[in-house]
Amino acid sequence: MADEYLKISGTEVAPGSTGVHQKYKDTGSSHAQVVYVEGLDLSDAEITIAGVALPGALLNGRATVASAETAVPLADESTPLTSGVRVKALAGNTGTVYIGDEDVAAATGYPLAAGEEVFVEINDLAAVYVDAAEDGAAVAYLGS
Repeated sequence: MADEYLKISGTEVAPGSTGVHQKYKDTGSSHAQVVYVEGLDLSDAEITIAGVALPGALLNGRATVASAETAVPLADESTPLTSGVRVKALAGNTGTVYIGDEDVAAATGYPLAAGEEVFVEINDLAAVYVDAAEDGAAVAYLGS
């Protein structure tokens, strides 16, 4: 979506430009990127969505924390994502797993008990890490 622009009164406004902000909204069944411009009233504007980039493939797998308190990435190398990734702690886990960046730990990560899941809006699977309180804890993931 980096090449997509918001067109306001015929003028293209690139996301990230001065005064332009991006927000992500999770509606439960879909995820939408919302772009707004500070100081611009669009309440009476007609906005047309010209297109939505759809993912071309699914990515799925599992990651296991062999040694507790040692974060592991969901992918060993850069793996591009279009829509993000859903991460679910496996039902057989006896302790909590933690989702975050390469420095994730129990004190800093997003906690998931067995069977819980989270959706992470991100563009690279390798940027998501998992750590655990106990050896052998694992997560399953599904991304696109």
